[in-house]
Amino acid sequence: MWIRISKLLLTIKNIALIGVGISLCIALINTLISLGAMLRGQIFKDIAHTPY
Repeated sequence: MWIRISKLLLTIKNIALIGVGISLCIALINTLISLGAMLRGQIFKDIAHTPY
């Protein structure tokens, strides 16, 4: 009985860890995307403002 419960807890812990890892990856990707968009906006703004 106890072995089964501990196995269940282990699988739950593993699933939770995987979920946390995935959410961290998503957060990282989102930050990178928003940073890239900001940088791109700045670059385009600079290009637009430079007189040729």
